[in-house]
Amino acid sequence: MTDDAALLDTALVVAPDVTKETYGRPLLADPEHLLLRQGGALGRSIKADTALAGLVGACDGELTAGQIARALAVLLDVPTETMLAGLAPAIRELVRDGFLIR
Repeated sequence: MTDDAALLDTALVVAPDVTKETYGRPLLADPEHLLLRQGGALGRSIKADTALAGLVGACDGELTAGQIARALAVLLDVPTETMLAGLAPAIRELVRDGFLIR
């Protein structure tokens, strides 16, 4: 098992069968619900917050998960360490379940 530092230092790619669903009431700045859904594999769907959905949306293999998380911390005005600590377990689960690929 990879520790958090090594995991965050990995460039990840979204699995080709993963889609993002957003829905909410019109005129709201942010969607009320964000879901990440697998089209194959286990066919799972998970509820995501803005940070996790943003991270997954940026996982194209160019930047590491940590670089993306740090950028999201700035964009969302969250302390970097808080963002990293909050996203690391979620990233680990997404890799384990096949949503993200190393």
